[in-house]
Amino acid sequence: MRIRTGIVGLQSVFWPHAFANCLNSISEAELVACTSMGLDPNLISISLGKTPEEYAAQYDVRLYCDPTEMIQKEDLDAVCICAKHTEIANFVEQVAPLEVDIYIAKPMATTLEAADRTVKAIRNNNLSASSGTTECFDGGIREAYRRFKSSAIGELISIRAFIPTNTAILAFPKGNWYWDEVQDGPEPSLIWDAADIVRWFADSEVDRMYTEYDNYLSENFPFMDNGKIILRFENRVMGSIDIYFSVSGFQFPSYEIELVGTTCLLYTSDAADDTPCVDLGG
Repeated sequence: MRIRTGIVGLQSVFWPHAFANCLNSISEAELVACTSMGLDPNLISISLGKTPEEYAAQYDVRLYCDPTEMIQKEDLDAVCICAKHTEIANFVEQVAPLEVDIYIAKPMATTLEAADRTVKAIRNNNLSASSGTTECFDGGIREAYRRFKSSAIGELISIRAFIPTNTAILAFPKGNWYWDEVQDGPEPSLIWDAADIVRWFADSEVDRMYTEYDNYLSENFPFMDNGKIILRFENRVMGSIDIYFSVSGFQFPSYEIELVGTTCLLYTSDAADDTPCVDLGG
């Protein structure tokens, strides 16, 4: 029996199309509906590049204004949520009591308060949910994880994730909500991937964290373009994330991972197809 799915929220440049294309490529899933959440179609068009009606026709799904009506009428098993970063917690709290599992477009929150609300709604309704765990499926990173788990580098001492890309906000049209300072731009979305990878390898919760960031090179850009995150995990593993959003020549974000173990170092990158996963030393 196929999993009946729907999309909650269409005011996004990337996610509604990405979710629809991915769901349509999964034989066990059936995308049947979407909801505009009753938002102004003109605002949706600025981000989506088309009206809600045009989007529904493109993917041959039924369009609703209200998520409750959509979930109940379509008897959905799961939904994908994409919205302004500051509205995601509201959307989760609205659909969670309807007992549908949820995939949330990253980042699921920009404040601890909103993150706590989202987690509480999911746990209180005993749902399965995920957000932004996609980079761990990259081939090079999975191979690095396989070697790490097979003790190729001994015990893990530290891990570094590196994100070089261009000024990512320029991919979003003027008037799109991504340019609103309160939404924090695309940076949290990309940092979310790196943080997920670091935590995955460390296999531990974060004990403490320190960050530095600023805008060094990007004029007319309302957000940080370079930053550094230092992490200490409960199991004593050290972590860091280097964030460079001002690197010319990078059309899309890429990720590099460096693991320092007790016997050697392991490095991998998805910056180029021919970049290998390499063990150094030993």
